[in-house]
Amino acid sequence: MERPVYNLEFRPNSTRLDIAGYSFQRVPVYADAQARLQYLVTSQGSEFSTKVQTGEHAHTANVTVPDNEPAAIIAWQHANPTALDDVMLLLRLFTHRDVFALSNNADSDEPFAIIADPRNFPWGGVLSCSIPYECDRGDGPHDTVDTSLSVHLPRIYDRMSEDDWKRDYGGGYFLVLLSQAIQQRLLEAAFGQCWTIWEHLFACLTGRWLSNRGNRQLSAKEKIAYLLVHFGVREDLADTEKSRLDSLVEIRNRLIHFGLFPEQDAVRHDAMMFIRMTEYIAAKSLGLFPSNVFNTIERLEEFLANDRNRGT
Repeated sequence: MERPVYNLEFRPNSTRLDIAGYSFQRVPVYADAQARLQYLVTSQGSEFSTKVQTGEHAHTANVTVPDNEPAAIIAWQHANPTALDDVMLLLRLFTHRDVFALSNNADSDEPFAIIADPRNFPWGGVLSCSIPYECDRGDGPHDTVDTSLSVHLPRIYDRMSEDDWKRDYGGGYFLVLLSQAIQQRLLEAAFGQCWTIWEHLFACLTGRWLSNRGNRQLSAKEKIAYLLVHFGVREDLADTEKSRLDSLVEIRNRLIHFGLFPEQDAVRHDAMMFIRMTEYIAAKSLGLFPSNVFNTIERLEEFLANDRNRGT
């Protein structure tokens, strides 16, 4: 059975993606469909050029669904999830777009409305840049096929399928939260959602030895410090560095209780660093070497050192 897929942008010259028993293929009119998507910059790509435009949803691919669909890995909160829900989630996380497939009854006469967002995601760059480049080289100068997603997304999915991974990460629901975070248009909303992810990850990773009461009694700065060490961002944090994390807690508290960031220098810069760091540790959890294309590690070190020049 085939289902139409919207907003999936293939890597240059790549026409197919196979993952978890599902096969995604470009539609015959892919060039025209892809040109209807939103673009925020004008560029000359290796296969297609883009121009700045508001854009719209576009039917760019079809997915062949196996007769017996695998069960979902992610601990979804809706009824009857399948592995296709997991795969769509990965495609959203790594392509900056709200990729979706129409339901099985989309060909019926019943009217339906698309509630997905046709716009590019404002966040997610650390994740997408963490996929190592892979290619198949042809004979001609323009025959190179970018196979990065085809190679690495199945590996990521295999890692998520491991029992240890599912146990450690509570069924991987943090990836659903992350997908919601990188779609947020307001910096404040993205920061708040990322804070939820850090709390969620801490609870998942310590749940076997830390009680719910113990979790609630532990300070937020200790939780952040624990995750920074757990994911190998730092070997340890000195007490003075941990105390710097209180300023992130202050941002969170002011936002939750008053709806606004504190009126302090570098607050927005620090909030952006925290969002990028959330993507960074998520990439680590998926077995990737996180990209530092946004100088995320340097920004963290500046923050921990209380460098007054950060944000300039």
